[in-house]
Amino acid sequence: MAKFGLPNSIRKFLRREKARIRRDSLDSIGAEKKISELVSEIMKRRQKEA
Repeated sequence: MAKFGLPNSIRKFLRREKARIRRDSLDSIGAEKKISELVSEIMKRRQKEA
């Protein structure tokens, strides 16, 4: 995972959520789609704060 310039707490949250999504999902395509949506949502929130 590339560094986004995110705080360690958000990186930790992303890492755990990605693991949870991968565990719960039966197909890898669906999991990757959910992960990309999660990352894009967090990046949008971070841009609004800045």
